[in-house]
Order: sequence, then structure tokens, then C-alpha cells
Amino acid sequence: MHEFPLTGGAAMRYLDLPGDGLPVLFIHGLGCAGSADYPEVAASPALQGHRAIIVDLPGAGFSDRPDGWDCSVTGHALTLARFVESLGLARLALYGHSAGGPVAIELTEALPDAVAALVIGEGNLDAGGGTISRAIAAAGSVPRMNVATATRLPKSVVRAAGGVPSWEAMLRTASPAALLAWASSLVEGGTPSWRDWLYGLAKRLPVTYLFGALSLPDSDVDELGRHGVRVEVIPDVGHQMAWQGPDALAGAIARALSSASSAIGN
Repeated sequence: MHEFPLTGGAAMRYLDLPGDGLPVLFIHGLGCAGSADYPEVAASPALQGHRAIIVDLPGAGFSDRPDGWDCSVTGHALTLARFVESLGLARLALYGHSAGGPVAIELTEALPDAVAALVIGEGNLDAGGGTISRAIAAAGSVPRMNVATATRLPKSVVRAAGGVPSWEAMLRTASPAALLAWASSLVEGGTPSWRDWLYGLAKRLPVTYLFGALSLPDSDVDELGRHGVRVEVIPDVGHQMAWQGPDALAGAIARALSSASSAIGN
């Protein structure tokens, strides 16, 4: 595992799996960790040849939890922008899942010449958050992020996250302060909205939005397509698609990259 320095000796840690193809940066969601979510996806035959860069965002997984570090959506995007620049990547693709979706959107805006393709897996597009981010943000302050709110959410909330027990285990390792900052920014929303940002991005680069079939119905299946976003539904998975169908998710990402290559003439 590699380290990207943050501040005061703290580090963001990441996996860098080799490949000669277009690098893919995997951005995990709230309460998750890339090191747990994406190695199996990256190792799938569908993504063979692609370099895979898998981060644990600050406050998550194996990364440190530096005091005062900005773990909002925008803060994570700016951290990743500096990280990508440190790797010297001229071109890459982004995959952002759930709360990682708006991070990927803002990162694309921060690196307009570097991002060749953007893939979002059931990402947040509008203010208001989701079941989990609202529950965490409602705690209101770090001291109130106690066992009942931050580290052991009700089983109904875990089921809403896709029913994956490992997600609850990852949540217990996350920094309460980082969770609160990220969740609160999801509830607050972006300016402009991440939805409007996404529609604007779709006019200048290939953008794909993935749904799990078990998450449907969703009116955005049709709405996103009307704004130039390529939409794909992955069979037999729900929101936690990396755990429920890693090969299926890898195949969907590979198709998005293939579509992007065709669109830009590569």
C-alpha cells in the first residue's frame, strides 16, 4: 500500500495496481473504504490491462484521520486533485460510487484536461442526502456521533445501504468527524448542483451513470439520458454493486471506457 502525504505526518493510503491501459481511479462512498470495495473489481478480467488506483479517502479505511482536514465533498475532491497531479497522470478515468459520485464530479471539474471518462455508480446528484447521510448529519456534532448514530446504525439503515454486513464493519473504522463532514456536505448539496455539473460535463466528455437493477425503479434512468448521460442498468445487484456483483460492475465500467474510447476516436 502506498502513501500520499496530507499534513503533520498523516497520509492518505492507496493501492496502485499496474496496467498499460487507461488508469481508473476508484472513489468509494460514505462509510466505505476503497481497499475493501474495489480490489476484486479491479482484478476482474473485464478490466484486465487497466491500471487501477484505489484510494481510502482521509478518515476512511487505512488512511489517517488528521485533525481539521476537510472531508467534505469539495475537500475530498481537492485532495484527490493534488493526489492525481502528484502521480503525473495526464489522462485517467474516474469511477465514483454513491457519495463518491459528487466527489468524482467535482474532481472532473478540478482536472478538466485530465479526465477522459467519468463513470458514476448511483451517485448523489441533488441536495438532501440519502438515508445514511441524513442519519449521520442529524447527529449535529462530533461528540454526538455515538454508537447509535455513527458506528452502529440501525439494521434498517444497513439494509438501505444494500444489506451488506461488511459495510457496517467499514463504517466502524471510519473517523466520526470525517463521516459528519462528508454527510453534512451531501445534505447541503453542491453549488451549482452536482446534477447540473454532470449535465454540463456530459456535453464535453463521455459520462456514464450506472444503476443496480435491484435499486429500480428510478426516474433518473430516463432523465439522465435526456441530458446526454449514457445509462446502464447492471442486473442482479443493488446499491452496493461492488460487493454484490464485482465482475458485473467491472464489465459495466469496461463498457463505459470502451464507449468513451469510441467517442473520442481512440
